[in-house]
Amino acid sequence: MHHNENESLKQQALRQAYDNADMDVFPCHRTEKNGQQKAPGKIYFHTVIVVFGKEFTSMFVNDVLPTQLGAGNIESLNTESRSTYIIYTTPEDRPALEESPAYKQLAQIMDIRLYLVDWQIIESKNKYRFMILAHKHAIRKAHEEGARLVVLTPDAVFSENTFHTLYRRAAEGYTAIMLASVRVLKEEFQPLMRRFFFTAKRIEAPIKSRELVDLALDHLHPDTHNATMGSEKSSGWPSQMFWSIPGEGLLAHNCHLHPIMIYPETLSEFEGTIDDDCVCKICKEISKVYIIQDSDEMAVFDLSPRDSRLPERLEPFNMDYMVGWVVDHADEFHQQYADHEIRIHNGKCGPLWDKLSKESAELVKEIKAAGLSEEEHFFPKVLLDYDLRFPPLGIDSSCTANEKNQNAQAQGPVPDKKSTRFCLRPWNSPLLMENGDLRSCHLRDEIMGRVDEETTLRKAMHTSRFTELRRQLITGEINDPVCKDCPLAPITNLSDLKRTVADMIRASMK
Repeated sequence: MHHNENESLKQQALRQAYDNADMDVFPCHRTEKNGQQKAPGKIYFHTVIVVFGKEFTSMFVNDVLPTQLGAGNIESLNTESRSTYIIYTTPEDRPALEESPAYKQLAQIMDIRLYLVDWQIIESKNKYRFMILAHKHAIRKAHEEGARLVVLTPDAVFSENTFHTLYRRAAEGYTAIMLASVRVLKEEFQPLMRRFFFTAKRIEAPIKSRELVDLALDHLHPDTHNATMGSEKSSGWPSQMFWSIPGEGLLAHNCHLHPIMIYPETLSEFEGTIDDDCVCKICKEISKVYIIQDSDEMAVFDLSPRDSRLPERLEPFNMDYMVGWVVDHADEFHQQYADHEIRIHNGKCGPLWDKLSKESAELVKEIKAAGLSEEEHFFPKVLLDYDLRFPPLGIDSSCTANEKNQNAQAQGPVPDKKSTRFCLRPWNSPLLMENGDLRSCHLRDEIMGRVDEETTLRKAMHTSRFTELRRQLITGEINDPVCKDCPLAPITNLSDLKRTVADMIRASMK
């Protein structure tokens, strides 16, 4: 019994450490061939990768790692000081890693650290959360040791010039390097990559960027097609926008880019994935962020199975949907990323590039202008959650119908995020004061806007404060203290409020 209690306490401590991204409590096996120490004042790298499970471990050692090896490839990170390759994995996957020829060759080039995390702990939480927590730990360790952090994934194949570019741009003083990754069909791309670029005579398989792009263009993933302008379907997560130049390449404007290198001189907590708010929180200055805009400098392709899919919309690109996504999911850095034109090409440059360059730049300007101003919103035929954040085309400032709903429950605290307050005041019946000040209701003192000779009631309701309050109500994420404990607005299901708001907006469009 005593042994079981100790084991239970040990597991509890490990889980708590895991949740705090403290991977140092888990076994760490180090391979330091030369024992060379980091030279003071020299550029030093930590290369980090999270890999676990039979499928991903096999892909990493047999397909991905060989493309990182070879003269002038990952060894470029040792230009000034011997660098370190850090792998977060499980005890079960360790043998497959250490026994692979590519891993053994890597150990001759760089020091290696293997963090072995219990699979039961990973599985009990969320396997994707393992990646997030490992990256948080890696950033902290890079900060402590003064290292630049190179962030790789076990299913991404990079061109041979990648690591030389990373060293060169780091030496120029950039604190982050961002690049656009493109998804290809693993089932088609992987065997062809092995056939054309791998040989039995050597372990390493460096691939020139133009040859890599040329192969990828014929085997793009369905998600990549959905993100391409002119497709019959579109992406439900439009972080990438592609324009196709047949037989030559892709032109891209992306809100989300992968931070292949980060230099965490200072530490700052970030909430999402490393692709989300990490760079904005750590680097702070966009001028210190370098964006790869030409695949000749660096190219990367993600080997994704056909059944690994992002949300799909069964209609072409929709401007309103895109604007809504940008407002909800793109921070200041993300929106500046989108300004940069990225060319992923095989060396051919026909006249279509310049034409699409102008068209794409204009579209990005329109998206950003619409998302930033929010002065007006014209509703599409299909109303999305984003549309429900805006007032209808017609507004009755004296409407009191919002206090009636036959499906509503009695007043009290909102029980969960599937529920909300049934209140339409921020949409159709705000409180207009004699001096022109506009409040959402008589319970909230906050001035949300102002009506005057130049500002109509509906325009005054397009302020960011009104939009945020409406967002809280239709998502159930109510943070406003007055709305949280409102004695007037009853509790209802989110779907009931959304349906009512949508019906009200549709009625105003007739």
